[in-house]
Amino acid sequence: MEMEMSDPNSLQDNDAPTETRIPQPAEVTATDKVPQILATIAANIIVVSAGTLLSWTSPATPMLQHQDSPFRITDHEASWVGSLLALGAAFGGPPFGMLVNMVGRKLAILALSLPVTVSWILILCTRSVAWLYIARLVSGLTLGGVVFVIPIYVAEIVEPSVRGPLSAVFQVAFNIGILYAYVVGAAGHYTLLNLTCLALPVLAVLIFVWMPEAPQYLLTKDNRAGAAKSLQWLRGKSHNVEHELQQLKEVAEKEARNRGSLKDMLTSPLAVKALVISTGLVSFQQLGGICVVLFYTETIFQAAGSSMSASLSAVIVGTVMLIMSFCIMPIMDRAGRRVLLLVSTCVDALSILVLGLYFLLKEQLHRDVTAISWLPLVCLVTYIGAYCLGIGPLPWVVMSEVLPPNVKGSAGAIVTSSCWITSFMLTNSFQTFTDYVGRYCAFLVFALHSLIAALFVYYKVPETKGISLQEIQDRLAGRKEGNINGSVSI
Repeated sequence: MEMEMSDPNSLQDNDAPTETRIPQPAEVTATDKVPQILATIAANIIVVSAGTLLSWTSPATPMLQHQDSPFRITDHEASWVGSLLALGAAFGGPPFGMLVNMVGRKLAILALSLPVTVSWILILCTRSVAWLYIARLVSGLTLGGVVFVIPIYVAEIVEPSVRGPLSAVFQVAFNIGILYAYVVGAAGHYTLLNLTCLALPVLAVLIFVWMPEAPQYLLTKDNRAGAAKSLQWLRGKSHNVEHELQQLKEVAEKEARNRGSLKDMLTSPLAVKALVISTGLVSFQQLGGICVVLFYTETIFQAAGSSMSASLSAVIVGTVMLIMSFCIMPIMDRAGRRVLLLVSTCVDALSILVLGLYFLLKEQLHRDVTAISWLPLVCLVTYIGAYCLGIGPLPWVVMSEVLPPNVKGSAGAIVTSSCWITSFMLTNSFQTFTDYVGRYCAFLVFALHSLIAALFVYYKVPETKGISLQEIQDRLAGRKEGNINGSVSI
């Protein structure tokens, strides 16, 4: 007992007296980010599935036109099989945009698996081109939904320090899906291709069902206890979430007060300007011919008479696409949006122009191009690489930065739909256009679109690198930098 009484005196000289410490909130450690990474990966499995939809027609079309096919399709029918996906995607964004607010982010993501699962079952069972059309149209609902729902969920579950890298997982997942269909399709087995693609949405449900709902959504439904439980799982058991939970609650209340309508968007010059920038970027993204390249990769290589097999060339293109999606992460905030967009569109214009000239020599002028049969692969690899470094991912980044917060939901749905409607019109008319004027002319038109896109970026798109969202809104409104209260302008 005496020893216990003397202990406090002995602690007087200790360098770190424990009785004078003030308890501090638990710090987030590296291991606390693991749940956020797991939830992000789980949510993006359905994005991998959506990626297969984009590249499926590349290996599937030659199989369906082969004499051993269960049913054969013409070139004209193949253009509808490819383009109906984009038409379905145009109508997928708005309903899933409403669903994400009605039933929550988690149930909306689980629901994304339903259309694509139904479509793969139809494709496996059908022996009719009409049902193939329906399957592709239905699968487009998933494609249109993922570009709207997944970024919202990821943005709401991760902390700011890892939001950039984890948001970039979305583009990586898309490109994994594109490569997945190219690789499996290289085996040349139609049923195997469809079965392996069907496995992805099923896997997505089985894994994501264990993930939590986004805390911010739960707070909008006044479910503070549920939000606290979700946030605790995402941040780690030892982390004190009360401060962040209060911040999220204040954000949710502010968004509820300031939410704008469609009328607010159309009557606000600032919102209209941001909508023009966003819609212009995603439209030029498609007008550059990306979906045509993805849908008809093997067909393009077969027509070009490439020295390498068409399926292997497609796999190389998909591999480059995946690698370049990792490269964009570290340079996006260093180089800036405008620089990357300008370089991307100019390189795309040059590479697709050279490809067009190659087809001009081969198909119109009937020149021997055996000595340069490697050129189509180089052109498409360069085109895809430049696309992934700029005009591919950045229009969606710029959209999220320039659209005013109070109309971001309705404006985002319009931008998404315009993207896929443009894609539908382009991919559906590609075969007819090439039948009448030749492939070379189609690629020259794509090159012209990419050049116009560069001019659009130069004159209309602001630089948003390192600028707060409020400063971006001020610049779009024509207000100069300075004190936001207006007392000083620079």
